[in-house]
Amino acid sequence: MPTGKPFATGVITAWEMLIDLPLPTALRKKFRRRADPAMTLMGFPVVGLLFGVAAWLAGTLFHNLFNPVAASLLWALLVAAALTFKDYGRGVSLLGSCFMLKLRGEPAAEAAVRAESGISILNHPAATLFLGLFEILLVVFLYLLASYGATGWITVVLTGAFTLQGYLALHAEDLAGSPLLPVAPEEHRRLWITAGIIGLLLVFVFPVGVVAAAAIVYFASTGFAGYFRRNLGSLTADQVTLVGTFIEFLLLFTGVLLALKMN
Repeated sequence: MPTGKPFATGVITAWEMLIDLPLPTALRKKFRRRADPAMTLMGFPVVGLLFGVAAWLAGTLFHNLFNPVAASLLWALLVAAALTFKDYGRGVSLLGSCFMLKLRGEPAAEAAVRAESGISILNHPAATLFLGLFEILLVVFLYLLASYGATGWITVVLTGAFTLQGYLALHAEDLAGSPLLPVAPEEHRRLWITAGIIGLLLVFVFPVGVVAAAAIVYFASTGFAGYFRRNLGSLTADQVTLVGTFIEFLLLFTGVLLALKMN
């Protein structure tokens, strides 16, 4: 496993591909050189781990400062906002737009192509209703996780969803038709090795959950990549974001089910 500046540069580049919230200028200047795409690929699950650990620590802090109900609600609202606006709402908007197009009878592949990521989708009542319900469910799921003392599950959610986006990015193209993440096929395993190492750390906290999440991420990654390849030839960055947002929600729901069953 690589260490040092090349790996850190890859993590920074992965952050900038996944998250629109800017990093400190000093950090970006220090690692401003072009990243090796293989290092960037390894950075996807690492960014999920870092983002998730930050949210986990926030949950621990809130539970030490406030009563359990207030702490759980505050954490749920904060993390729901972070998940929604980490890409300036692009992923949630794409989901809402795709839902609206499906209601109109569009095939799934066509809906994924035509889905819009802008605020203009709020002009459509169906999309607005979907987004409202989505955000409410997001807060409810996060509140339940916090109530059951499982704020750490957000680390599993983000590591898994960002790993999936890394895999899909290998099969995506930019607007010029060039590969979004040009990594040699023999280097693709780096993504799964990195995610696997993180999973081995998290399995001590969520033994059953990490295994379930790993299965969801692996089969969703290969399944969606194959689906888009068969129906569209490749993916775009928006479609990677769309699927990633859906998997985040699915992994959150999985965590709530496991928390309810174990309690």
